Amino acid sequence: MDQKSENFNDLVKYLEKETKQHQSACRVKNVLAQLLFLITIIFSALGLVNTGTNWFNLKEMSAIAAMPGIILIFSNTFKFEARSKWNKLKQRKLEGLLSKLKFENATVAEISKEMREELEKLDEMRVQLEKPIAK
Repeated sequence: MDQKSENFNDLVKYLEKETKQHQSACRVKNVLAQLLFLITIIFSALGLVNTGTNWFNLKEMSAIAAMPGIILIFSNTFKFEARSKWNKLKQRKLEGLLSKLKFENATVAEISKEMREELEKLDEMRVQLEKPIAK
């Protein structure tokens, strides 16, 4: 096998692996975001139901009432939905590069250069996600 086809195969494997990893990360973060939203709704509903039924004592109700706020802080801190979107964007960019490499006769050098440029842009976006929420 010559060097060009070896580089081609290595790049294809890398792009396929990275695409799968970001697809999985996107799914996990999206499920977490939706799960936190659902849990918040459940705790809010429990508070509403308790006003008419008094199922819970005062201490239990205080804990239930605090949960939506705690979940909101947690959700805003870790930004699962935004991170999921970032992973999806990176996945789509990598899929595009893989498609160009496989089906549009792009060279390994062209894809490598374009990948480096795209990843730099995505890294800048990622830095914005890491910043704490402004006060």
